[in-house]
Amino acid sequence: MEGRLYRQILGALAPDGIFINADVMFAENRLLEKWMRANWTRHLLASGFSQPEVEEHFRQWSIEDRYFEVQTELRLLHEAGFSNLEVNGSLHRRLRDTLIARWVQAVLSL
Repeated sequence: MEGRLYRQILGALAPDGIFINADVMFAENRLLEKWMRANWTRHLLASGFSQPEVEEHFRQWSIEDRYFEVQTELRLLHEAGFSNLEVNGSLHRRLRDTLIARWVQAVLSL
């Protein structure tokens, strides 16, 4: 399923197009995965979710979505034909901060 989706995305891109996958990926290492889930939980709690809500989100996400390990995602992307693959865990924070900064700029210029 995921491989087919990646092939469709690659086919839809312009010749020099860039695909940014900002989805969650888990580590191959169980200890690191546990640490990542704990950080994700802390982030959700800090965002205003209660502990029961966080647990329910994880339960729902496990039903409706499938999270792959980083190496699996990279393999699927490579098999679909993508090249120059890069993993950057801080990219989403930079994008979020850029979007927030641009939004504040737009609001202040009104």
